[in-house]
Amino acid sequence: MNDEVMITETEAFRPRFKNLSQEFDRLLEHLVELLHQQRITPVTGRSLADYYGGPTMNRIRNAYFDRKLYAEIEDYYTYTFEIAFSPPHDGMVEAMDRLIDEGQGNRVIRIWRNYLAHMKKPFWHRIDSRKRGFKMYPNWLESEAVQRASYENLIEAIPHYKAGLL
Repeated sequence: MNDEVMITETEAFRPRFKNLSQEFDRLLEHLVELLHQQRITPVTGRSLADYYGGPTMNRIRNAYFDRKLYAEIEDYYTYTFEIAFSPPHDGMVEAMDRLIDEGQGNRVIRIWRNYLAHMKKPFWHRIDSRKRGFKMYPNWLESEAVQRASYENLIEAIPHYKAGLL
């Protein structure tokens, strides 16, 4: 099995197959090196991470699947110390579908429960703020009117967050 994942027709990246998050960091560093060596061409209006990194990370993720490194894939999609504000992105949904197809449904359940827990954080924060009511913070550099508007925007978003959760 070839360890290299192609970035372009002539440039490759060699994953370590230990941690997908670290692979992405290493890939970005590699892309910057290739750019400085003028071995890849920047695309106007597109970041390196977007133009080269995204498609290459999809190929790296597929290589993890090919090697049946399901625990590493689960770790990658089981977020820690983060907040989720919307439904999962397409890449995450594709990965969960593939895990199910490969008989790893229990991993998908854990990933999904974790993701929903993160989606609940901003929702319950808003509910708690609504219960406490508006409070002026005199040490903030904003006026009472600005703070009140911010509070009202926070409260008004509760139905939106609830709909997203449901």
